[in-house]
Amino acid sequence: MTSTKGIDLNAKVTTTKLGDKYKPSANSAQGNAASWETITSLLAKGPQTVGGLQKALKENHNHAPFVGYCLRRGWLAIK
Repeated sequence: MTSTKGIDLNAKVTTTKLGDKYKPSANSAQGNAASWETITSLLAKGPQTVGGLQKALKENHNHAPFVGYCLRRGWLAIK
């Protein structure tokens, strides 16, 4: 995926095999490790919407754009 512009916020996402192996470093930009931990803890409960993940990251880390970044990098996929 090259762009997440205009993505459906109600689209359900899951982690990919690549995402299962992703381990951000604790000192990565924008606290990626903390944001990824939030995403994986929510996805452990089942598929989540793009909008729901963005809301959680905004509330907890002020890092909502990270969801789009994870989709573009292939760590998350639309179900």
